[in-house]
Amino acid sequence: FEFDYTNIGSYKKNENIHELVRISVKNLNKFLNKDIEIIEEFDPSLPEIKIKKKSMIIVITNILKNSIDSIGNNSGYIRMKTNYILGPIRKLPNIKKSEPKNHISIIIEDNGSGIDKKNFNSIFMPFFSTKSENQGVGLYLSRKIVNEHNGSIEFQSDESKTKFIINLPI
Repeated sequence: FEFDYTNIGSYKKNENIHELVRISVKNLNKFLNKDIEIIEEFDPSLPEIKIKKKSMIIVITNILKNSIDSIGNNSGYIRMKTNYILGPIRKLPNIKKSEPKNHISIIIEDNGSGIDKKNFNSIFMPFFSTKSENQGVGLYLSRKIVNEHNGSIEFQSDESKTKFIINLPI
């Protein structure tokens, strides 16, 4: 699966994050084997957030593609979950009004083969891949895009489950 990175949108506008997750899944339908269950656990109360639509679809698609590759021809699941996270209130210098640091969390979890612990520090590095046919730019680009949105991306993994968590400010 190749992405066209040349025109990934240069401006942010309000988007429904659930719509972007569903577009990403639809983009990968041809790669899904019939034994992979797609589970949506979406928080229906989430507000739209100001993001670059095409860029965020690339992030979600990259992570979903890795989940599909990790499950391979086995049966498994990919769970996509969204949450509204109340962040800490931060005081801004010389301003009386406090500003909450709330964000939306997108969690993509699979029960594939997991990420080897020896690769934990490398997966977001450019050109790092455990697959011979890959260029190794997917997760590097994903982190770069999430950072450009003032968000964060992290993961947890063991032999039976991998979970990517994307946090985007509201």
